[in-house]
Parts: sequence; structure tokens; C-alpha cells
Amino acid sequence: MKRCMNCMSEYNEQNSRCPRCGFSEEEMNGAQKLPEDILKPETVLQGRFVIGRPLSCSDYSFVYLAWDGVLRRCVAIREYFPGRFARRAGNEVVCRSGREKNLFEAGKLDFESEALKLHYNQDIKQIVNVYRVIKENNTIYTVMEYLTGISLRDLMNMGFEQMGISEKNVLDEIFNTITAIHARGIGHYNLSPDNIYIDETGIRLLDFGKAKYKMYQATGGRVIRYEEDYIAPEVLSGKEVRMNADLYSLGILEYELYTGKAIPYSNRPQRRKKPLKTGNAEMEREINILADPDSKSRPVSLAEYLKTAGGRKQGRD
Repeated sequence: MKRCMNCMSEYNEQNSRCPRCGFSEEEMNGAQKLPEDILKPETVLQGRFVIGRPLSCSDYSFVYLAWDGVLRRCVAIREYFPGRFARRAGNEVVCRSGREKNLFEAGKLDFESEALKLHYNQDIKQIVNVYRVIKENNTIYTVMEYLTGISLRDLMNMGFEQMGISEKNVLDEIFNTITAIHARGIGHYNLSPDNIYIDETGIRLLDFGKAKYKMYQATGGRVIRYEEDYIAPEVLSGKEVRMNADLYSLGILEYELYTGKAIPYSNRPQRRKKPLKTGNAEMEREINILADPDSKSRPVSLAEYLKTAGGRKQGRD
């Protein structure tokens, strides 16, 4: 028997395709432009975790589907790999030049620290579970829960009504989750519709970005790129940030969910000359308080804002 690197089911070695998902490794390699530095399928970590197909590839890390041979379940594994100054040597991750070794090592420590903080707060059910942190191949791996839901981005594209889901309920749950993680001293710093999933339990946050931001700041933006529509201006400018950077992202998400439209180009943070308009006075007030481009004018925390506002009464069903 062999294991499918696409869905992790087992099938007879005589078959050229997985009977369950139709996967063919040869076709995948030919059809997708995958970074040459990803770990090869069937690589094993700690004698336990079998690496499968890549789930996402960025300039900061790779995420793979993997199989836990002990607990016999699918997991997701994120590998610290800042591609601008790292390369693969066998399975090892090494610096491209000695000049960047300090940056690489500092980034590795930050990556590990953020993963451990999430691991120690697994009782917050709305954040992706981090099961363990692995040191191997001169890098760090985080073994995480494999989410099978739908991203908020996909849900927005498909339509909430079609899926029988209320925008207001989703937004309320996002607000509650951000309040909960901030109470533990955890900021997200990378909120976007791609990093919020909805499954049978509700919303789930993933791809936390404090470690990523610290590398962005240390390199003057040379190594890391952001999806600018949702990220607070102080993050993009590499300034010191507080957790209220997440409030900016929440305000932009709220605007999109309420209007069904992206922020007009002329109203993005570096160019904003006037308040965001939705046609609902209460909603506009909340959005413009949260998405204030000036971090000093923004509430210090979501809990503080909700206390001042007397809770969230806005929104549409």
C-alpha cells in the first residue's frame, strides 16, 4: 500500500492514481509552478510526520498537508522558510549568505516563540490548534490542526445567502475572538479574509503574523510582502505596533462584509482623505473608529471600544 500525498488516504501501489481523489503526482508536478525549495513529498519529520502536497507557499513560510503516523490523522505543518535569504540544501534550510545569518536566526526564534504562545492557548477554540513545535533541518516546524472548512474569502465570493450563513453572525464571532486573544496578550497582525476560516464549529483564525511582522520591520520590507488592503498603516510602514493594529483590519473587514465591496483605491490608508461610507450612520461610525489610519486615534483595544460603545448593535442580518 502507498499513501496519497494529496488526500493522505492509502491505496494499492499498482494504481497510478488515488481512487479517492484522482491524484497523480506526475500531473501535479507538471501543472503547478511550485517553488523548488519545498520539501519533497514523502519526506518524514521526527520519524512520524509524512509531508504531502503544499497547501500554501509564501515569501516567509511553506505550509504542507501531512500525515501523523502515530495518531493517524491529517495535520498541517508550517515550515519557517524566508525565501529571500534561505535556500534548501538537501532537507536542511541554510542562509544564502553569512551576512543574513543573524536575521535568519532571529526570525527563527520569533517564529518558534509565536507558535509556542498559540500552543499554550489552545483553550481558545477559535484559533487553529498548534499541536507541537519541531526543531529539525536547521529550521522550525509547527504541527497544526488541518482545517477543512471554507475561508472567509471564498465565502464572500460564493455569497453568504447561498451558504445559509449570516454576515452579522460571522462578524460578531470575529469580534468576540479578537477580544479573547487580546485578553491573553496575543495580537494577530495579519487579519484578512484568507486567514479566517469557517467550519462546523464556527470561525477559526490562522496565520498569525507577529513573527512575520518583526522580520518585515527588521528588513525594511525587503523580505516580506503584505496584502495591503487589510493591514494597518503602521504595520506597512514598519513602525512599532500595538494590538490595535487588528482593529484597523476589523474595520476594513466590516466595511467589505456590509457593503459587499472592496475599499475604493482612493480611500486606502495612505491616501484616505474622507471617512468610509456605507449608507448606515451607526455602521459608518464604528468602521471609521476602528479603521482610523492613525493608530494613536484608534481605541487601544477592542474591549475598550466595545465598553465605550455599549456593545455591538450595528450590522445587518
